[in-house]
Amino acid sequence: HYPDARFAIFTDAFDGVQAQFYKIMKFQQDPGKWSLDPTDETTLPAYCEWAFGARRHLLATSTAWNMVHYLSAGIEHSVLGGEQSGFPTNDFYSENSARGVLLVDWLDGLINEKDMIWRFYASSTTCTPNCEPPFPILACLDNKPSQ
Repeated sequence: HYPDARFAIFTDAFDGVQAQFYKIMKFQQDPGKWSLDPTDETTLPAYCEWAFGARRHLLATSTAWNMVHYLSAGIEHSVLGGEQSGFPTNDFYSENSARGVLLVDWLDGLINEKDMIWRFYASSTTCTPNCEPPFPILACLDNKPSQ
């Protein structure tokens, strides 16, 4: 039991790498369906299932007093990158799609603020409703998983 521990999750709302891993787990026996090829009829439903599931998870875990999340817009898997890393973005210092909060400031609050003040500086924040899906978001309504 670590009462002073702080936990945080950062993810893009439509993280392509996580969506692809979800698809691989869903179709373990059919490697032909593992890619996020938009012409594959299994891609959109899997992407939507992952996106809805990830948001449910973020909301559920954020009820803990020492757990926060930063849900950014887009499909990238990382904000630390550049050409050498294999990830095309390097947005750590400029990411602010979650209601205008700079990711670097959010992380600084999580790490450096004392006592309960950190919860104010690093509260959970989200890009909703402008999360930049890689497909028409209304398409997910037809593919929303049952609960």
